[in-house]
Amino acid sequence: MIPPVLCIVGPSGSGKTLVAERLIAHLASQGYRVAAIKHCPHGYHLDTPGSDSTRLKAAGAVRVALVSPTERAVMERVDGDVALEQIAEQVGDGCDLVLAEGFRASAAPKVLVLRGAPDPAWEFPQGVIAVVSDKPFPGAPWQCGSQEVEALAALVRSQLINGAQTGAQVSLAVDGVPIPLSTFASSILASTLWGMVGSLRGLPAGASRVRLEIQGRPPSQETHR
Repeated sequence: MIPPVLCIVGPSGSGKTLVAERLIAHLASQGYRVAAIKHCPHGYHLDTPGSDSTRLKAAGAVRVALVSPTERAVMERVDGDVALEQIAEQVGDGCDLVLAEGFRASAAPKVLVLRGAPDPAWEFPQGVIAVVSDKPFPGAPWQCGSQEVEALAALVRSQLINGAQTGAQVSLAVDGVPIPLSTFASSILASTLWGMVGSLRGLPAGASRVRLEIQGRPPSQETHR
């Protein structure tokens, strides 16, 4: 089973890695196992030029594993970005949470990190369940300061980790047609919706069931035929 996935997103230089680092450290200190994924849109170099593993990869190996008594790493040739769902399934085995830095276009719930006002040209992602900023952010579903990692961790535990452990059941129908959902999609829908609903006033104590019906699409989501 794929554990819940949470993306840390924000403009360049906003402090995403620092927030992710603090959140992982706090959850790990509480006994939770967290896997981390870093999106590198401009590429990266994991290996040392001229090393044996580099030579094996250059020879044409599609996948090279580096194994030692304390660590292991796998380098794999890919053609373009791999879906977050696929990566989370590979690295999330045995973990309570997969924390991904980046992937703002994914369907996973997100924590938006801001340092001051973002560039107007920066496109805000969908699925934001929390904002980390030291300045008020109108419209935020939930907000904390950059130093309030305990509050953020409590939100992640209640909305994602604990929700996944209880095995939320999700069903979806579009125009009356039932749509099958994978475990990953069910987890994403449940955690995102509960994260947003949990910030609303008037929520009944001990609420355990949500029914949502949407009629019509926003202009940006209209299907062009």
